[in-house]
Amino acid sequence: MNAIDALVLAFLALADLALIAYLRHVRVRRVRVQRMMRSLEFALQREIFASVAVPRKRHLLRAG
Repeated sequence: MNAIDALVLAFLALADLALIAYLRHVRVRRVRVQRMMRSLEFALQREIFASVAVPRKRHLLRAG
């Protein structure tokens, strides 16, 4: 193996590492955005159900 082959393999290794780092960064960002969206959806659902929910009357049992 001569120097040019070693240089080409080194560049391929660097490109591979750069691609792996980029894909990991994209995945982490996507997971973070999904988690934030899910949290916002839950917060909206809580707000909607809290404003719509009407407290029920409690029926007291009569003695006798």
